[in-house]
Amino acid sequence: MNFRFIISLALFLFLNFLSNSSRTTEAAPTYLEHDCPNTTLVAPNSTYRSTLNALLSSLSSAAAAGDADGFANATAGKDAPDRAYGLFLCRGDIGAATCSECVATGTRDILRWCPDRQSSVVWYDECMLRYSDQSIYSVMETVPIYTMPDTGDVAEPDRFMQLLGEAMNDVAVRASGSGPGKKFAVVEASFTSSQKLYTLAQCSSDLKGSDCNTCLRAVIANLPQGKRGGRSFTPTCTVRFELFAFYNTSAVEAAPLLPSSPPAPVNGPKGKSNKSTTIIIAAAIPVGIAVILLFVACFWHRSKTTKTYEVVQAEGGTSELTTTESLLYHLATIQAATNNFSHQNKLGEGGFGAVFRASEWTRNSCEEAI
Repeated sequence: MNFRFIISLALFLFLNFLSNSSRTTEAAPTYLEHDCPNTTLVAPNSTYRSTLNALLSSLSSAAAAGDADGFANATAGKDAPDRAYGLFLCRGDIGAATCSECVATGTRDILRWCPDRQSSVVWYDECMLRYSDQSIYSVMETVPIYTMPDTGDVAEPDRFMQLLGEAMNDVAVRASGSGPGKKFAVVEASFTSSQKLYTLAQCSSDLKGSDCNTCLRAVIANLPQGKRGGRSFTPTCTVRFELFAFYNTSAVEAAPLLPSSPPAPVNGPKGKSNKSTTIIIAAAIPVGIAVILLFVACFWHRSKTTKTYEVVQAEGGTSELTTTESLLYHLATIQAATNNFSHQNKLGEGGFGAVFRASEWTRNSCEEAI
């Protein structure tokens, strides 16, 4: 009985250890890059090093408090050259616990990577931490700039880069125009019917909107070309794009989807080209025939009208003349116009008899008719 209890307890403790180890591994921030500028070296036992330790401790405490909204700055030391300035910026979609863990890791790592430098910066996927012996508050910086591309190439690179440019422009405008405080935005766009493009832009919260925009334009210009994803960042701003949701979509409100760019023209195989040509010709033939038939019908109708009028004039039958008022004259009118067929009005002989000159008075004029 006791043996079974001991086995069960051991198994429980082992599984609990594995669970805690797994959670610890998942919570560890993802390291990206660090920079140690070639500035004046700091001795391990110097006053500035003591000031720096106090500064980093203050930043870690601010992140642990959970009320910094992902950004805080701090100052330690009284006067230069022993005065130190520092800040951290957590990604806009992560929670306070993740932010605190990232900043705590950064305060330990930065002294390990840059143990003797007066200024340093370290980037993780979840946060950025930096310090300097010069004031860095509200100062936009575009150097150093780092670019990290994904290894995979994207299909339809021309159309993808056009869509990426539109999405990055949109997300930069939204992040830089978000007003005082957090300068963070995400934009999603449809690349294909089954693929979305996810983009993110963020600036240090203490930057002015115009400086944020300038910084974002600089890092966007350095994004990798034709890749499925990538990122570019400086000490004051960062952008990233992927074909998968790399941020917490439930924690942030994405901007409305951009319309997908029209597909680029594709030069298909020869067989497909001939098939397309055949379809176009097949569609054009009925249209051409219809136009020709319409032309023939109009011509036939016009010819019929002209022919009927000529027949009326040529045949000169009574029934046709009576339906054409312009050719019908009463005998009394003709007699009056020719002075009762006077010899003086006779012009000569025609195929149907004598031809007389006649005068017809109308309301406005006098017309002579043959």
